[in-house]
Amino acid sequence: MPGESYAAEDIALFEELRSLLAQANISPGNASALRGELASRTAADPGRGLKRLTQLVPALGLLELIVPGRPGAVRKAEGMLATLLDGIARGRTRSGTMSAVTGSDDERGNGTR
Repeated sequence: MPGESYAAEDIALFEELRSLLAQANISPGNASALRGELASRTAADPGRGLKRLTQLVPALGLLELIVPGRPGAVRKAEGMLATLLDGIARGRTRSGTMSAVTGSDDERGNGTR
């Protein structure tokens, strides 16, 4: 959501969410699709994204226990999940690819690669 911000006291929730996503072993492709489920979240309907994630990935069912039921906390958790899923999804673009552009020193006889 525009203007989302987090404070030091949010670190524990962020780490719990990160751990839960890691345990669910979500692939980059699936993370991208799940991120899309959160893309349409609105301030007027907090929790819809969390419910949708738990329907699509039963391993994420603990979200309902981790995230407090207050609308502000739910919105915050959805924002954190969107960020975490985006990070997982971006991992896909680096897997098995090489840069199309090399630096001027790369493989030019300087003994480095």
